[in-house]
Parts: sequence; structure tokens; C-alpha cells
Amino acid sequence: MRWPSFSKSAQTPPVEKKSYTPIDIEAGSIAYYALSGENIGPQAAFRMYQSSSAVGTAVDMIGDSIKQITPVVMIDGEIFTEHEILDFLMKPNDFQTWGTFSERLAKNFLITGNTDFTAVGNINRPPLEVYSVKATLVSPQQAVDLYPRSFNVATGVGRGNYLRNTIETRNTARFLDGGLKEFWRIMAYNSEATELAGDSLLRAIALDVKQQIKGRVHNLSVLDRGGRLSMVATFKDTMTAEQHTERRELIADQLSGADNAGKIAVLSSADMSLEEFGVTNKDMDYAELDRVSSLAVFMRYKIPLPLVTVTASTFNNYTTAIEALYDFAVLPTLDFLLSGLTRAIVPRFGHDPAKVKITYDPDGITALMDRRLKQLKERKEIGVETVDELRSLLPNRAEVEGGDVVLIKAAEVPLSDAGKIFAAKREPTTKKKESESPVY
Repeated sequence: MRWPSFSKSAQTPPVEKKSYTPIDIEAGSIAYYALSGENIGPQAAFRMYQSSSAVGTAVDMIGDSIKQITPVVMIDGEIFTEHEILDFLMKPNDFQTWGTFSERLAKNFLITGNTDFTAVGNINRPPLEVYSVKATLVSPQQAVDLYPRSFNVATGVGRGNYLRNTIETRNTARFLDGGLKEFWRIMAYNSEATELAGDSLLRAIALDVKQQIKGRVHNLSVLDRGGRLSMVATFKDTMTAEQHTERRELIADQLSGADNAGKIAVLSSADMSLEEFGVTNKDMDYAELDRVSSLAVFMRYKIPLPLVTVTASTFNNYTTAIEALYDFAVLPTLDFLLSGLTRAIVPRFGHDPAKVKITYDPDGITALMDRRLKQLKERKEIGVETVDELRSLLPNRAEVEGGDVVLIKAAEVPLSDAGKIFAAKREPTTKKKESESPVY
């Protein structure tokens, strides 16, 4: 046991405490964005999607591509196109097909960083229906471990309060309403301290998107009000207030507004002068700022520029751009969503998610057919695979008679016969008969 020392030399000298005055950073100010960024909530994210053409184009391009991909079931590495899980997903509820359901999952995820859905039915049996839920209707509550303790859905088919119920045998957490409904959230990476919701992709480009929206609102307002101060009409004679108003309205009607752009004015008054103002650098900046903002959005969503800009698009790189869209945007997003669906749906059908997975068949994607055919052509030219092996790389191609042999490029003959043909070509020509006299 340590006894306290009462000697003066043993006492710890007092430490001077410095007081720091916290800096009050106004929300929405430049310092606020520069130091902490902006946590884009679901409502703000949806408004950006509705108001920014660049955001809408990027999200729709990925989401519309995803809804065209038909899911398959992979069991121990083998792909199946017919399964009870697939039958359910093809019509998940009375209002949606797989295409519309997957589109909602994808776009909600791309806009907000989360995609939520509820399953209706006995929680220990296959669900009767599953519905996508917008993040604007969901309120998560945090637990001590920083993960969600519960989710509250305000309205709709999934309305209810879902409490976390950890099932150790499944090594997963389920959110149940205590009745016949289960809630699931597929969440992106979260840069905050909690694990309640994922970061929206729009968070990192919030300033760019707002800049584009406000710039276009400004330009539209300028057009609605007749344009910037580009011309001043000065009357040298004395006039009444009514005459001043009449002349102003006449000039505005004839020369102002987007519809009158480029019109030539013909005036017959000697007592009036017109002074024109040129386009300032500030006016010229809007087009460049709009272009840079759109570029930031497309780069954030990994949209190849040849697909969205005329200047970067050529016939040769368009196909390559489509392949890049699938490789870097569509398929990674689809992989993430189908992984979440696997964890949620597969156990309800009595299967182990480690062995049975909801996925897609890359050979069934029409947009990637050109690249697949190019790869087949290159592999055929190498000449180390049989016809049946090459045919197996295409969808719905069965084996054919004689397809189990390797063909070489030279004469397209079986490899087993190639040696005989070459040997015959190397044999010397028939010798002349000795009785034949030479010809001089």
C-alpha cells in the first residue's frame, strides 16, 4: 500500500490549465465545408438527384443498367437459372418485378449511400413479399456498440419499429418488428464515428453539385428578368413618368428576354442613345463552372466521359467506354447489392449464404458481348482449346459432335492428323526409272 507523501518536494507542481475558446463555425459556411464536409442526409441527396442533371444522368445510367441484369443462383460454384429464390425475386411483391425492384435498390443506394427493404411474412419461412423502402422514411437508433439498435419506418408497407435481435447461430443481426416483418439495410462505408448509415457519394461532391444548381438557377433568373445589364437606353428630352414607363416597357418588350436574343433594333429617335456592355469574365465563368461541376459528378460515379460528353466521344472509344461503365460502376454496385440480398433472403429459404448466393452470370450481359467475342477469337487463334471448350464460354451453347478435339490454325484439321499430313509432305518425289534414257 502506497502512503501519500506530505513533504513539499514530493508534491506534484500544479499544472497550468489553458482555456481554449472553440471556434464557432457557421453551418453552410466555407470553413464548415472545408474543415468537416457536409453530411448529406437522404432528403438533401434526393433533392440533388432531382435538381442536378449530372447527378440524375449518372445515377440513372448505373441504375438502368442494373435492372436489365437477370439474377442467378450460384450453389457451390455452379450457376443455376431456375430456383425457388429466383422465382420469388422475379415478382417480389404485387407492384414490382425484379427490374423495378432492383432499380429502386440501386438508385436509393447510389443517391443516399443506403438501400432499405422489408420482408413480409413468417420470419422463419420464405418471405411472402419484399418491398424497397426509401431512406427518407427510416429513422435509425444507435446502440452502445455504435451499430443500430433499431430502425423506425414512418409509413408505408414497412411501417413499424424494428428492434435488433442477434441470432448467434446465424452470426448475424436481424431487425424484427415482433410480428411478421423484417427490416434490412445495405449500407455503404461510413466516415463518421457511428455505423447507422453509409456516406452518400454526393457528400464528397456536395459543393460541386450545389454550385451547378445555383449557377443554373441564377442563369434562369437572369433570363426570366430579361438578361444582365447589357444595354442602357438614355433619353435626352424631358418626359413625364408615364412616358418614361411606356418607353421602358416598349424597349423591354422588343429587346429583352431570351426570345429576343440577337434581334436587331431599329430606332427613330434623335434624342436617345444606346450604350452596350460587353460580357464580363464573371459571365463567362458560369459555363466553365458548370462543366467542371458535371465532370466532378461523373468522376465520382465512375461514368466514362465518352458516354456523357460529345467532345470526348468517338466511334472507336464508345464500346470501350460501355465496358468501363460495367467494370467500374455497374457490376461493383450490383455485387454489393446482391451480397446484401443473399444475407437477407437466402437464410429465409433454409439455405446457407456461404454456399448458396444470389449473383449474376457475366456471360448473360448483352452489353459485354463484343468483348466476350473478342476474347474468344484471341483464344481460338492460340489453338490450345477444343471447340466445345470455347462454346462453353457462350450462353446456351451445348457440345457438338467432334467438338472435343483441338484444331490448329494452319489447316483447321484435328491435331492428331496434322503429323501425318506434314510427314506426307516431307516424303521425296518418285524416282525416275533407270530404263529411261536421259533427254538432252
